[in-house]
Amino acid sequence: MGKRVLAQVGEDEWITLIQSYLDTPEYLGKEDDAVAIPPSDSIQLINIDGLVFSTDVPIALKPKPAGYRAVINAISDIIVKGGIPQTILLSLSLPNTYFIEDSLEIIKGVRKACDKYELKFLGGDLNQANDVVVDVVVVGTLDNRLDRPVPRISNTLLVGDHLYWIGPKFGETALALQLLLGKLPETTYSSKLVTDYEYPNTYPEFREVLGSLGHKIKSSIDCSDGLVKSLYQLIKGTERGIVLDKRKIGINISHNLFSQQEYQMIIDEAVYYGGEELGIIFAADQHLTDLELKILAKYNAIQIGAVSEAHSVSLDSGEILEFRGWTHFSS
Repeated sequence: MGKRVLAQVGEDEWITLIQSYLDTPEYLGKEDDAVAIPPSDSIQLINIDGLVFSTDVPIALKPKPAGYRAVINAISDIIVKGGIPQTILLSLSLPNTYFIEDSLEIIKGVRKACDKYELKFLGGDLNQANDVVVDVVVVGTLDNRLDRPVPRISNTLLVGDHLYWIGPKFGETALALQLLLGKLPETTYSSKLVTDYEYPNTYPEFREVLGSLGHKIKSSIDCSDGLVKSLYQLIKGTERGIVLDKRKIGINISHNLFSQQEYQMIIDEAVYYGGEELGIIFAADQHLTDLELKILAKYNAIQIGAVSEAHSVSLDSGEILEFRGWTHFSS
C-alpha cells in the first residue's frame, strides 16, 4: 500500500492525528481556535518567522529537521533580545497532494525543538496551498534581570567597543547546505556538518551574559543572513564601522573537509556570506572587568572584532567587505 496524501483524509482527521504532539492549554481546550496566555510581570516579546519549502528548504532536507529549524529560527530572534521563549503557535500550509507521513514529520520536528527548549506547543492553523509553508509564532518574556530588550542598533556604540560571538564556527552551516545541494564532495566530516545543519542549536545562555553585564551589552543580532550582512545591519545609522579579526572567524579546516587551495573561494563565501549559523553577535563596552571577561569565557563568547570610525565592515588587513547576504525576492 502506497503512502496516503492529505486529500485522502481531510482536515479534521489530520488535526486528530497531531493532537498527541500538542501541549494541553491552561485555560482553553485544544479544540478552541484561540489560545489564552496569562499576563506577565515582564515585557512580552513576540516574533513570527516563516519557512517556505520552495525557497528556504533544500530538497535533500527531510521534513522533520525542516520543522525543527522553523522553530529554532523563530525563537532565536527572541533569545537575542534577552527574552525567554515560552509558547509557540504554528500555521501550516500544505498541498492536498502532500504525504500524510511527511506532514506528521514536520510536526515531530516542531515537537523536538519544543522539548529541547521547554516550549509549549499550543496548536495553530492549517491551510491548503501550492507550497509547504511553516509559520511559527513565538511568545516569550524578557528575562527579569533586564529592564529593556537589547536593540539591534544602538547609538551608544563607541569606537573601540568589542564585538563578540556565541555560536558555531562561521561557515560550517553554509558548507553543510552546499553538501545537501550536492555541490561539494562528501568526506568523513560531512555527516556531522549536515546533522548540525539539520538540528542547529540556539543560545539561551546569552541571557546569562546579559544578566551579568547589563547595559555594557549595547546591541545584538542573530546571524541568519550571513556574517557581513548582519554586521552592516548592526551598525546601520550609527556612523560607525566594524573591523574583524580574520584569525578569529576563519573556518577550521584541519578536519580535511576540503583542500585549502581548491576550495578557498567557497570557504570564504561560506564564512562571510553563507549565513544560517543562528548564533549571536553582540557589541560590548570595551572596558570590561576581569570578572566580566571570565563570564564571557564561561559562555564561550569570543571576541571577533571591534567598532571602528569607518562606515564599513572590513578585515584587520584593511580589506572592505561588501554588503550582501541572503535576501528574499532576489534572483
